[in-house]
Amino acid sequence: MKGSARAGFAMVLVMILVAVGLIVGMSCLAAASLRVSISHNLQSLSRARYLAESGLEHGIYLLRESPRQLDGSQTSPLGPFYVDGTGDSYTFYAVRDPQDARRYLLTSEGSAGGHTRASSVVVQTTPQPPRQTPHAVQLTGTSVTLPAGVTVTGDVHVNGDLMSYGQVVGDVSATGTVGGDLSKISGQVTEGVDAVESPQLDTQTWMSYMIDGVVYQPVELTASQFTDANLPIDGAAITPDNPGGVVWLRPLEAGQPVRISADRVTGFTFQGTILVEGDLEINGDRYNLAVTPVAGFPALVMTGTVSKIKIAGDRNTITFNGLVIADTVGLQGDRNDITINGGLVASSISHQGNFSTLQVNYDPERSTIAHFIDQAWGPQGNAGARIIVWKD
Repeated sequence: MKGSARAGFAMVLVMILVAVGLIVGMSCLAAASLRVSISHNLQSLSRARYLAESGLEHGIYLLRESPRQLDGSQTSPLGPFYVDGTGDSYTFYAVRDPQDARRYLLTSEGSAGGHTRASSVVVQTTPQPPRQTPHAVQLTGTSVTLPAGVTVTGDVHVNGDLMSYGQVVGDVSATGTVGGDLSKISGQVTEGVDAVESPQLDTQTWMSYMIDGVVYQPVELTASQFTDANLPIDGAAITPDNPGGVVWLRPLEAGQPVRISADRVTGFTFQGTILVEGDLEINGDRYNLAVTPVAGFPALVMTGTVSKIKIAGDRNTITFNGLVIADTVGLQGDRNDITINGGLVASSISHQGNFSTLQVNYDPERSTIAHFIDQAWGPQGNAGARIIVWKD
């Protein structure tokens, strides 16, 4: 009886010890599992954080190289961008500071292992320096002619072959050959030089500009014909909302040229920049037209795949006191005098009028573009982008 009692007590003791062991073992396993889970979560959160920072680096790169890609990213963030062949990824977006268009709030969100982390920084960008055309006349056609009746005071460059019959008071260079009447060239003639970059003719490049960190857009005007009656002449184009005086002229009917003419014999003066997508016709008889841009802006820009300036009518005097950019400049009519005090960038120049002249006088300051957000040519984007504030 006593032996049976001892055996029963031993059995209970063993069961108690086994139970305690099981409890201790399960606790150890649970603690180990919890530590593994915590470690995994910390690793995922840390990886998500690193991914968010990778997104910030990606965003800073775009702000420096191609800021236009971030337009509208607040509502449609860029990404997700996946890394290492896993499901881990990051997205990011940028919001421009309403008080300083050179400053952005850049936010990125990283996702890893079912966890997300967000990180934000304030980035200050630095614009590209002003760009200047180095020549009085810069022609981009592969085989072009400088017609008789054209006089250039300054250097001429062609990204191709040139037949020169105009008067050039300066040097002439070409990536190809130079022929024609070389006695009318006062300076050196150099063949086989490197190509020179030219301003872009896509419309979007010219649709916004910046002054002192504030972004502006050109004023859009539509008419079948523009005259002193419907153009903001005599400085009226320059306003607080458009300090560059940039106007975008559009025809009433798509595919038609923009036409400018004078309703009065004295003509008129336009202060600002004229943008035209397509062709421009300047018509009239015996009138004066002068276009003078704000410093750092071109006088006339013709955008699109085909953009021709046609000077028609007779005995007109037309003056552009700045840089003129177009595909083709065509002289028509009789005894029209066109003067460009600045520079001319075009694919080609045509001359079909009698006794009409084109005079280009190089002016480095008036051939400088400083304010357009997308650089008209040369390096695109911003010269720099740096973090000035970490938000978290």
